[in-house]
Amino acid sequence: MSALLDLMDQDEMGLETELTEEKVLTFSIEHNQIMNALLTCEKIVPTKGISILQCVKFEIKGSTLFLTSMDMSQSVLQHMTIINESNVNGSFLLPAKEGIKLIKNMPSGSLTFKQENTTIQISYGKKKKAYLSILSSNEYPALPKLKDAFMVEIPFDILQKGAQTETFVLADEAHPNLSSIYLHNEKGRLTFQSTDRHRALQYATDIMIDSQEKEINCLVHAKNFKKIADSFKACDKIEMGFSDDYVVIRNASIIYFTKLIEGKFPDLSPVIRMANDGQGIPISGKSLYESLNRALSLIVENNRVSMEVNEEGKLTLSASNAESEMCEDFEETEVEEDFPLIHFNGRYLRDFLMYSGRNDSSIIKLQVTSGTKPAFFFIENDPTLLYIVNPCR
Repeated sequence: MSALLDLMDQDEMGLETELTEEKVLTFSIEHNQIMNALLTCEKIVPTKGISILQCVKFEIKGSTLFLTSMDMSQSVLQHMTIINESNVNGSFLLPAKEGIKLIKNMPSGSLTFKQENTTIQISYGKKKKAYLSILSSNEYPALPKLKDAFMVEIPFDILQKGAQTETFVLADEAHPNLSSIYLHNEKGRLTFQSTDRHRALQYATDIMIDSQEKEINCLVHAKNFKKIADSFKACDKIEMGFSDDYVVIRNASIIYFTKLIEGKFPDLSPVIRMANDGQGIPISGKSLYESLNRALSLIVENNRVSMEVNEEGKLTLSASNAESEMCEDFEETEVEEDFPLIHFNGRYLRDFLMYSGRNDSSIIKLQVTSGTKPAFFFIENDPTLLYIVNPCR
């Protein structure tokens, strides 16, 4: 499955595996290197619940340190090179809350870890030392064993953009199918979808997947997925894997597992089939973004903004409350006389512009049929994105 997992399973020839008085586990690593890894662990480790999972597992094999963290639905394994000064293999559990906070506040430079029974001594700076209680790793759960995972290479920017669809999910964890990102192959493309019932986003990536080779149809926890995707770097070669129980993201030094969410994602296809009905109106992304910012500066229930056609045939955007009102024309946009009065949550429109990065001179296409049916937003010359918004009543 992974060279990283294979590396972890290897035995280092010629190294001690049991600690003795003469052989005390001691290793050194640069502060910034281990801190970056611990910050990734911090995204996984639970703050309550099973106490053993509130720890980070340190496992030393030769000149390699493996760090593992997990909760009940996700886990991450990382590895990095160390100086194994004792030439000893070993493992222990570091309580995450206290340990990560302490190491974070240590100065840059080399850190030396020395295990002394149930304590780890960390040397830093000039003759400075700190001591933390540690636990045995014997009862720490094993990482998932994946079989027949289907792997695809995914560029960093696509992974980030897919993970950022988390913006549009339902915040209520009581509805896991709506607080998740739906991954599937749509017309041969790896596609991300998310919705909170009021709006929906579809991102059909350029990653081609033969449905005869693998049918992808899975839900992943949106906030967890977004957090871990941010830990990968643009220079990495990144792969995403799909199995019956997990989605995996990995590069040369990290492998992340997230359990699939049980449930069914809403079928958006009947709504998407209406995407080209009605009037299509081009709007400058920059003009729309700036107008929305001004409209949203007013305190209005549900962030309500209105779009309609004025007497000159121009599209207008307005917002008002008991004390204030604003109304702006889009001079470059002409619409037909029968364009309906339609009300939106202005924040929903701004979210899409910020997500797509098209709050600039790009052209946004607004497709509407009536003031009561879903409206559709497209990006000119970018077929990968489709945004659906229900009007406010």
